Amino acid sequence: DPFFVDKVKARWEELYPELDDIIGFIDEQALFLSQVQKHNFERWPIMGVYVWPNAKVAKTYEGEIYNLWSFYYSRLRWMNSQIQSW
Repeated sequence: DPFFVDKVKARWEELYPELDDIIGFIDEQALFLSQVQKHNFERWPIMGVYVWPNAKVAKTYEGEIYNLWSFYYSRLRWMNSQIQSW
């Protein structure tokens, strides 16, 4: 339905800049939690351990942040390319 596609594309273009800003939010929250995360992984020693449903296992907090950031960034770019190709 061309009407629906036009509406979805218009809404996407409206929201996309805000979705792109979430990458900065991830970085801000990672920095904010950088000290307390140490206590978390002392209490629950799961760093470097597979925990379902995580697709990747990181050995460090920074690695976990990178995995989250990378997944979000690549998914956002993929969604944008799909919507723009309609």
